[in-house]
Amino acid sequence: MTIDRPLPPPARPPLREPLRRTTRFGFAARRLRRTRAFTLAEVMVAGLVLAFGILSAMGVLLHGLRTIENARYTGLASQLVQSGMEDLRLLNWAQLNALQTTANGVSGNVPLDETFSGYSQFSANTLSRFRLTRTIRTVPRTLRTGVTESEMRELVLTASWSVRGGRRREITATTYYSRGGLHDYLTTAR
Repeated sequence: MTIDRPLPPPARPPLREPLRRTTRFGFAARRLRRTRAFTLAEVMVAGLVLAFGILSAMGVLLHGLRTIENARYTGLASQLVQSGMEDLRLLNWAQLNALQTTANGVSGNVPLDETFSGYSQFSANTLSRFRLTRTIRTVPRTLRTGVTESEMRELVLTASWSVRGGRRREITATTYYSRGGLHDYLTTAR
């Protein structure tokens, strides 16, 4: 025969730390266990610092994107000017003189359409942002005899475009073309 005895209640964990002796005051004290939390002010300051960091990063990102766009359009303008120069350099003396007389030595716009060597259907939208201007000027040369001849032309091509904010940008290239043709030229960039 077994006698049923009631089981003792389960042991509870202590709510407070055991007594500790402190040497400073010489008496025993009980320390309550405190849980730490952030105050509302700390949370607000952390939020402000985080917001400032995110806004600063977005500003730097936008500046970087504008710089990349500027570099892209500068590269495209350089390619347009170089392509236009190559088209002019391949003309013979009679064609170059005919081109100069149609422009009368005054700046003229170069059409950026199907007749332009760098044109394609995919680039039509991008090319619409640019204006390519051509100037052909006669460079006079005085000989020892006092006679002035004009067997050299100065060819100037300028590509211009607008960036965000409405500012105009341009790239200019200059080359000299003599009566001798393709191999008698000197290219300078400004």
